[in-house]
Amino acid sequence: MRAVARVIAFWILALPLALSARETAPEISFQPLSPTSRDEVAVRVAGTASTPCLDPALFPSVTGRTIRLDLDLGRCASQPVSAPGARGARGTQATRFAASAAVGPLPAGRYAVQVYSDGALQATEILEVASAPSEAGMMPLSGLGTLAVIVLLALAGSVLLR
Repeated sequence: MRAVARVIAFWILALPLALSARETAPEISFQPLSPTSRDEVAVRVAGTASTPCLDPALFPSVTGRTIRLDLDLGRCASQPVSAPGARGARGTQATRFAASAAVGPLPAGRYAVQVYSDGALQATEILEVASAPSEAGMMPLSGLGTLAVIVLLALAGSVLLR
């Protein structure tokens, strides 16, 4: 009975300490918010780490409709930093981090954006890229449409030259 009480007491004390020192899942945002296939798209990843990080960076790769972002938190302290008056496990203070990367203009479609840190999936978000309007505000012609316009112009030219 005493052993069970010790185990319960251990978890009651240890669980809040473990939870307060954990990193939170990163948040993913896009710039512009509603991109088109002509826009240069930037992805920003922000979150909270249990240790201060000096050089967070994102390394993007696009494969098909998946955008993988490898998050490198840079030179992070190996131990949580104590700060006077800070809340958390033994005075540790969580620190915010943010990193951005350009993923280019992308073809119109739906993309799964996945953030990895140390090889583990940390967060996923969906990015919708809309088709950009054409340059002159007209619908682009297909190959057959272009051929039809050329034939019509040739016929009109031959009628005018007679």
